Amino acid sequence: MPSFFKTVSGIALLAIAALFALQAFPYTGIFLMIFGGALLVGLLVHVFLIGLFVEALMGRVPRILAVIPVVAYGGYYTLYAYQTIDIRQKSAQLREENSGKIFDFDPEIYSLVTPDAQTLVDQYAIPVAYQPNKNFNPEGHLAFRLIRGDQCKSLTRDSRNRIIKLGVHFGGVFQNNVCELRFPESPPKKMVTAVKHGDPEVWKRKWEIGEQLTEILVDGKVIGSFKTASVWRLPLFPNAAIGCGLISGGTPAWNCFADFIRSHVAIDTVPDGVDHEKYELPESVMLGIPKYTAADLADFRGFKQNDEALPRIAEEPKRVEDDSFALLKQIVEGENPTTPVALGNSLAQDPERLAPFAESMAKRLPEIVQSYQGNTQDRYQMEALDTALAALPVTAFSTVSDTIFEFIRRNEGWQRFPRLYIRAAESGTRTLEFYQSQFTSEEIRGYKRLLPVLAICRIGQASSEIVAEMKQRFTSASSDEHYKSALFVTLLKLGEEAFVRANMPVWSGNYPSWAEAVLSGSGKTAIGPNNCMTKEWGGASYLGAAMAPSLRWNKGQWSIRGQT
Repeated sequence: MPSFFKTVSGIALLAIAALFALQAFPYTGIFLMIFGGALLVGLLVHVFLIGLFVEALMGRVPRILAVIPVVAYGGYYTLYAYQTIDIRQKSAQLREENSGKIFDFDPEIYSLVTPDAQTLVDQYAIPVAYQPNKNFNPEGHLAFRLIRGDQCKSLTRDSRNRIIKLGVHFGGVFQNNVCELRFPESPPKKMVTAVKHGDPEVWKRKWEIGEQLTEILVDGKVIGSFKTASVWRLPLFPNAAIGCGLISGGTPAWNCFADFIRSHVAIDTVPDGVDHEKYELPESVMLGIPKYTAADLADFRGFKQNDEALPRIAEEPKRVEDDSFALLKQIVEGENPTTPVALGNSLAQDPERLAPFAESMAKRLPEIVQSYQGNTQDRYQMEALDTALAALPVTAFSTVSDTIFEFIRRNEGWQRFPRLYIRAAESGTRTLEFYQSQFTSEEIRGYKRLLPVLAICRIGQASSEIVAEMKQRFTSASSDEHYKSALFVTLLKLGEEAFVRANMPVWSGNYPSWAEAVLSGSGKTAIGPNNCMTKEWGGASYLGAAMAPSLRWNKGQWSIRGQT
């Protein structure tokens, strides 16, 4: 009889032990985790068990060892059968306990409020459903509507992302002629409310069946209930994952595990006598809201209730802008209104309207910074003023540039206010010594080291020593193309076009075509090449024309920002 470790099963067992040991050690385990080491060990377990069974029958290993795979597979399929029976029993129990239709829901009379509003509107024939959401005031709810594709295209998104347009998938197919519209809105009619009890805890991958109770309330009273259930189902073939990996939940740790690759399955709990194809969600069953068919969506004509709501929603961008400027007025007057996180982005959409606020914003920002103690609302107000000031037109900013420069110089503005740090250079040559010192120092590191470079571009002057240092950095082996794009436009502004053309780096991606466009003069403004800005800047649409990169990548070519 050959040595056990020369058999297929023996070699597989050695491989299992070696791979598991390598996974248990984080330095090698991280690579095995990336390349599916745990799945490979699970596969090798089958090689070991099947090989052991065959080799035992062939007499290459003691026949008694055939008991091991028989017990292993027999135990698994016993567990599989037990789970199957448990699922069937739970399904039968809940189908008998659950309510069928218990209320005639009429969307002309009632507003449905449910945590599953989005799913319900996507899949079921209801004009609008409302989801509680405290992040939107004063509405306290998000309304979800399914509308026609042409209606969706006609709506303009607002500057605070209150209007959101989403695509719709039905039956695994993207629906081109419909669109889901999300918008903050209070339920206008008498509310029918679906309340969910119990967390399905899907991602905990528990072995037992999980349940969730949905209750329907009208006038605060429960009129019906429905239980749903789900389980992590064992596969018919026992696929397993055995290994170690980084567990990020709670305190990160390197843990080892062994589990079957189960799939999350919803258990049928819809009562007998109810059309399972048309009614599936608890709200749909209890309120009699049918599911769409593919034909319904292919010939979707919309709902009268939504047609009536769309003109009001279309006015939201103007309402948001007016509200944003009303909040700005309160802030600069020393009040402390509840400030949305994206207020500055909203204000930046209309730089001309911002111009009259220039001096009051420049005065108010240092006041908030001086008294700042970590309050969230103060932080939102600082961010709003920072964004709004940076978006000011050149003429308006010139009235406050000296004030902003002093503020930036005294408050290490490159750390907290990078956009204003650059724009403060519009105070002119009086700022040159400061920015040149910042450029040569080691104080500003990482991606922000491009800030003094761009500031010098806006000044349009630099000492010969600074120009020489910029040239050296431009031709260095550094692969930071974003930084080099800042040096690129600044050297051009400083009159070094011949040097730049003679020492072009090996750009990647669409950098070469961008550099060619800049060298051709495309996107050049009175401020400088590409508006003295890098190839790209995150959130460029909120910078305003005075600061945003002039060129943008659009439909496979570079075009002037603001032009179609």
